[in-house]
Amino acid sequence: YYIPELDPGEDTVLNLTFETDTNVPLGLVPILITVDYRGADLAPSRQVATIGIPIVGSAEMGVASIRTEPARIIAGDTVDLTIRLENTGTADADSIRATVDGLTFTGSKEAFLGTIEPGNDGPAIFSLEADEAGEFDYTLVIRYTDGYGEHTVRQALHLVVAGRSPVPAIAVAVVVLIVAAAVAIYWYRRREEE
Repeated sequence: YYIPELDPGEDTVLNLTFETDTNVPLGLVPILITVDYRGADLAPSRQVATIGIPIVGSAEMGVASIRTEPARIIAGDTVDLTIRLENTGTADADSIRATVDGLTFTGSKEAFLGTIEPGNDGPAIFSLEADEAGEFDYTLVIRYTDGYGEHTVRQALHLVVAGRSPVPAIAVAVVVLIVAAAVAIYWYRRREEE
């Protein structure tokens, strides 16, 4: 930067822009500033100063993986939906709260994770009752804070719930009918023998 002239008592502001590496440690980083100038007698002078630049990272939250227990959801099941949230940013994500919006199922639809450091992940676990079969679109809303304030991330997701198969119920009914018929035949033959 070049300043042509400063009168006695006058000052000026310089806007300096820095770009940091993602591996720079967070906190106050010292920067060396050198000012070369000429005084009233035109003799060259140099002043060296150190200023501190605060380096503040930002957190970035996203979905790392989704898992359900049971793996294949059938209508009527109690489902544990585990969504792992990952911090891909350069600062801690604090006060993380995940909410499931758009699912009509009953159960816990909010999870609190606390803090996730950069490069780490954590589970948001939701327990839901899969009341009906079908394909359901829903939104995962992630709220968190970092050095820049509060943030909200919305992620569109999809859940498939299969309908109950009538085969087991039919098989049970057939077995009951066969047993009832066998008992009836046995009872009838025994009665005829008497």
